[in-house]
Amino acid sequence: MTLVIDASVACKWVLAESESEQARRLIESGELLIAPVIILAETANVFRRCLGLGEIKEIQAYDALAGVRAAIDYLEPLNMLIDTAFDLSIRMNHPVYDCLYLALAQQRACTMITADRKFANRAKALKLGQFVRLLTA
Repeated sequence: MTLVIDASVACKWVLAESESEQARRLIESGELLIAPVIILAETANVFRRCLGLGEIKEIQAYDALAGVRAAIDYLEPLNMLIDTAFDLSIRMNHPVYDCLYLALAQQRACTMITADRKFANRAKALKLGQFVRLLTA
């Protein structure tokens, strides 16, 4: 089975956050983990912010990014997703970068895993719930 992992889940792989255990189990699940390539920029930004707040050290930030990169089995180029993501963004009234993950799940007819309840609820409201599952569900 293939799972699309969003940045809210990937950050939990390497940072001590609520739901981190559930997120780490995905890595060990044997499932194919995929994401749009933007996941690297999104997670890198989170790790940079954590570094700036003094929550992690510089070496931990670099290791965290490397950990995310290593855990994702395949990164999808954005040009294959942007039109669908833009349409979803308009229909959901939600940022395009989050919709890239849903676009990939639709394209691959698989499930996106997220920790973002607001996003999951908006997808369900558009009858796209079959493509989205909350990490804690």
